[in-house]
Amino acid sequence: MERTLIAQDQLIGTRFEKCVVERLIGRGGYGLTFLAFDGELQEHRVIKVSQDSGLDEGSRRRHLKTFLEEGLILSRLKHPQIVTLRGQGDKHGHRYMILDYIQGFSLRAVLDLVGQRQVELGCAWQDLLDPVTASALILSALYPMEYAHRANVHLPDREIFGVAHRDISPGNLILGVKGNEKGRLVLIDFGTAKTALTENVTMDQNLVGTIPYMGKARLQKANSPEQKAQYQDFWRDFRETQHDIHAIGVLYYQLLTGRLPFYGETSPQIIVKILDPEVYSQCHLDIASAHPYASGILRKCMVYHDFSLPLSEQPYQYPEAASMRPEMEEVFHSLSGGRSVNDVLIALGKKLAHPELMIPVDAGQKAKAVASSSGTLPQQAMPRTSDMLRAMPFPIKKRAPVVYAGAAAGLLLMAMGAAWWLSPRHSSLAPGKPSPLSSVVPRTAQAHPAPVTHQLPSAHEPAHDPARETLEALETAKPPTKPGKPVQAGAKAGSKPADHAKSGESLRASEPMAGADGRHLEAAAELEAATQTAEEAFTAGGESAKEDFVQAQSLVRSEDPAAFEKLTALLSKRPNSPDLRLLKCQLVLMRNPGAPEARADLVALQSSRPEFMHPNLFHEQQMYLLWQSDAATFEAQKTPASRINLLKSANAYLAEFEANRAYQAKVQGIKGRLPR
Repeated sequence: MERTLIAQDQLIGTRFEKCVVERLIGRGGYGLTFLAFDGELQEHRVIKVSQDSGLDEGSRRRHLKTFLEEGLILSRLKHPQIVTLRGQGDKHGHRYMILDYIQGFSLRAVLDLVGQRQVELGCAWQDLLDPVTASALILSALYPMEYAHRANVHLPDREIFGVAHRDISPGNLILGVKGNEKGRLVLIDFGTAKTALTENVTMDQNLVGTIPYMGKARLQKANSPEQKAQYQDFWRDFRETQHDIHAIGVLYYQLLTGRLPFYGETSPQIIVKILDPEVYSQCHLDIASAHPYASGILRKCMVYHDFSLPLSEQPYQYPEAASMRPEMEEVFHSLSGGRSVNDVLIALGKKLAHPELMIPVDAGQKAKAVASSSGTLPQQAMPRTSDMLRAMPFPIKKRAPVVYAGAAAGLLLMAMGAAWWLSPRHSSLAPGKPSPLSSVVPRTAQAHPAPVTHQLPSAHEPAHDPARETLEALETAKPPTKPGKPVQAGAKAGSKPADHAKSGESLRASEPMAGADGRHLEAAAELEAATQTAEEAFTAGGESAKEDFVQAQSLVRSEDPAAFEKLTALLSKRPNSPDLRLLKCQLVLMRNPGAPEARADLVALQSSRPEFMHPNLFHEQQMYLLWQSDAATFEAQKTPASRINLLKSANAYLAEFEANRAYQAKVQGIKGRLPR
């Protein structure tokens, strides 16, 4: 029977069995898709019609056989989240399939709607599509994938052990909003499913499928069949289902960030990115900085393969959906606060049906919702030490004995009050309940960029820190304190090295008075001790957090490969820790000095002035790293914008630390690299 090109409106009103075609709803590599109505059952169906015009005779036969086998595969896959085949045949000169119509939104429509609302509202991507919803979508998609990957399909001429879809993309996943599919993703279009016929299928010299979601293995194998013979060790163990794993990883990345990991304006540009190992590394670093809980999963999905090595020596990639699902479930349950996948996706469906409801949630509502869903108490809004110091009715930088004594007494009283408030005897806490300060409220929408090249000072190597050496030298000049009043050394991490270094000469000038009466120096030391005690009280995690940080810092300094996994694990427990965020920036910038996400996180840290574990040292470190990032960007691309950023970060550092002798080497280095 001769087959002709199908015009867009040629089949409108045509009857296929009991279904009447109403309108065209899609085009694919193998044909056209129409919406039809079944008059007998009073429900809509989808009619998929083969389109093979323009092909030579050999390609036409292969195309037709592939279309037939798609129907055979669908008829044997019985899963509530895989579209159901209702019939197939040959009519009006065209091969057709009748499928269930899923009322809902494709993930392509979801991404487009969220992107449109983001532009309209000018908000962040995560304000509209939070990580809980993104993880729920991926987890829901894994259920039909797992079933297909483990299904044994008997065809007339052979048996398929495990069906790889090979076109996992937003257009082939539908979020149902009615009936049994409500709150579930339904997998459609098995036209490129793995069979002996379609293993290396191409169509008009183009890949069949969605290129941005293809991995290197898919591209190389489809375009170069000789690769299979050349690299037998690799392809012997590689499974077709790993193509789906790569694609679902790309989709997860896109749902979390709102952008594709392998982006280009044209298909060739995208393919170049997919074949570039540096793009994979950057994607992994970006997602580890912004979404550390998803880092491990995406690293095992989007894998760059070196075909010259056997699969056993490649970075690990999930072989099938069943391997990925448990880890994805763990991530979702840790973020969801007890909600089910179905509940989350039903709520998403309601927002998609009424986009005006898709609005950002303010910070207060977010905290309240997270606290109530997780069953943990929100952190109390305790005053920061720096805020308490600024609230003093006198300038604390003056070296008057009475001022120091008053400041020390006030801070000691506040520290004692904080200790009493944290004690189990506090009347507002029930016996056995953890302190609100120790509660960790999970945060589901982290967007911490990445990078940092300069290495942080190690707690195990104080000799390498010039500020610490300066403080130790100043401490040796101090007279002994009164017996019975132990004072913490000024070189402690919680001290104020910048202030001490600036006032070094004035302290030495006052040594005769200190020898006669060391009360003002004793009061200064007590002030430092009280400040450190108060700041330690407000540091989440206490000593265990410090030990974890020191271990991770040591791994980063030694460039240990385990540093990335260690930091990922720590950030999943303490995503709001400024110390870990700064260390993550360092790890990223060691590999990419000009990473823009790192700069964004450093700017955020600078503006918020958080309570670092070592306040002054880490604040200086953050400002210096920001200058290093801007300097690297300016060297790479000398644009007006990069020049302005470099001048701003350089002037900010010089204004705060130029007078500090401990940082003169850095100051001179910055001055020497100022743009002319």
